[in-house]
Amino acid sequence: ILHARWAGLVKSHGIAVLAVLGNIVTTWSWFGTNMLGVGLHSYGFSNELFYMIVSVSSVSLLFAVVGALLPRFARNWGGSHPTALGA
Repeated sequence: ILHARWAGLVKSHGIAVLAVLGNIVTTWSWFGTNMLGVGLHSYGFSNELFYMIVSVSSVSLLFAVVGALLPRFARNWGGSHPTALGA
């Protein structure tokens, strides 16, 4: 996220969208590692945990897609470009 901002690839709204995508990566890194079933960090597979991770990832992905498309629709509606934290 920081490198994308420093390189000028994203502005404040893009940082918010990338942060939501970062939540997906963090969720799979923390909880998905335990579901692999092999290795030192494995605690065994759990169906409930799997469905929870997929649900959280799906909702986060939906938020990221809506957030990425929101500026385009705001311009079409005659609104201003929404920014994160009013910046």
